[in-house]
Amino acid sequence: MKLATLRDRSRDGRLVVVSRDLTLCSDARHLAPTLQAALDAWDEVAPALELIARGIEAGAQPVRRFHEREALAPLPRAYQRADAAGRHGTRSFAPPRAPATAGPARIGLAALTGDLPAGAGPDAAAAALRLVLLLHEGEDGATLAPAAVTPDELGPGDLTLDPALGLAGQSLGPAPDLAAAIARAARDRALIAGCLVAGEPLSDAAAPARIEIRDAAGRSIFGAIERS
Repeated sequence: MKLATLRDRSRDGRLVVVSRDLTLCSDARHLAPTLQAALDAWDEVAPALELIARGIEAGAQPVRRFHEREALAPLPRAYQRADAAGRHGTRSFAPPRAPATAGPARIGLAALTGDLPAGAGPDAAAAALRLVLLLHEGEDGATLAPAAVTPDELGPGDLTLDPALGLAGQSLGPAPDLAAAIARAARDRALIAGCLVAGEPLSDAAAPARIEIRDAAGRSIFGAIERS
């Protein structure tokens, strides 16, 4: 399942479910107005969101075109943020279409979690992994790709990073173990629903014009971050 947040007049946007090929979306505000609201009530809301996702793929759900340029970050504001080492970081995230900046940048995956008590073990950490994001972070802030996806959307096999238009893809190997990153982040403190946990960087490079991760079949997983 893929979820995104479209622009409206609020700071947190409105939640939509997106097709696997990132071309169509269906409104989900009747279930949860925002992604944070969905994360707060995940056990109740996620099955209904999954039904919408299946309906989109089957052609049985009202849809509209999904344009990545209309998307905010899937979670524009996070209540809590940590990385695998427990360090804090920015808790607001720029849209996937944002002005380019110079300087070093880190590209990697991040997890959105459910509630998790301090000291939780690996199994509980894995169960708390709700969604996966593509994160680009530089000295001036952080940007998220358009779609947040359930872990099954990563699929088996290696991932490929397309760091810029016209450049050959860089093989990243299999998806990193975000559950382990969550367990480390929760070692000394509780995590709340919607906590963003950044995994280890997949790439360190100057900020490219386009960042996109593709699965083993060559399909874009999260949509693209484009900086101009």
